[in-house]
Amino acid sequence: MRFFAAFFILTLIFSIDTSAQTTGTGCNLGSRVYTQYLGMDNVYGGAPQRVYANPGTYYDINFNGYSATKPNNENYVCGQINTYPGPVPRNDITTSSTPCVTEVSLHGPPNGNGFLATYKVNDPSKCGPTNVPIDQNYIFIPFTLIAMTTAGFALRKRGVYEITN
Repeated sequence: MRFFAAFFILTLIFSIDTSAQTTGTGCNLGSRVYTQYLGMDNVYGGAPQRVYANPGTYYDINFNGYSATKPNNENYVCGQINTYPGPVPRNDITTSSTPCVTEVSLHGPPNGNGFLATYKVNDPSKCGPTNVPIDQNYIFIPFTLIAMTTAGFALRKRGVYEITN
């Protein structure tokens, strides 16, 4: 019985949707957007600039919008910022002309120069609770049904749940 209780709890934990859409502001360095804001710093002696941590939290940018194997040939990648032309064009990032820098720590030497950008990640119409495209979530349904059916038969065989009239 403990096994089934543990199985039930693990099933609940893994079915929680952790891939909700995220929007925010970060420093776009070309192929990545760094999102961990450290503060303002007068880096090059001019006006203070926004500083983001590098290494730190970031999102990669997916520029490749074509996939021969996916629906509509769209190569949407969950967990990344998607911006591409193609059969289904997409632009999940807007980069401004306001400069920003990345540093290991605030007031340290800069290790990257970029521009402020607003972005969104994990479009709910494209990404499901397993952080894979929705058209791939269906493969988990048969496994879940088989596991739950097996658990039900095992509990009935042990006499934990009996059907009485």
